[in-house]
Amino acid sequence: MVGTIRLSVGLFVGYVMVAFLPLSPQLNGALAMQMTMPCAVVSYMYIRRYTDQHDVAAGAVMVSTVLYVVLLPFLIWSTTP
Repeated sequence: MVGTIRLSVGLFVGYVMVAFLPLSPQLNGALAMQMTMPCAVVSYMYIRRYTDQHDVAAGAVMVSTVLYVVLLPFLIWSTTP
């Protein structure tokens, strides 16, 4: 669930930024892809060290990575002219 939320919010914010910033199509695509990148593994390492919810963090990393791989072709298609 956390991974899905992260990817959805990143996708929404990325497209909003692309819509309002006067950038070239290449920069629009790079910005949109950067905003939808999956959760970082370093977040799992911090959570494992300082809290007891490491299973939630591991799930977020896994789900967001799998969804990113699935959505990446659509993202590239939608941001190229």
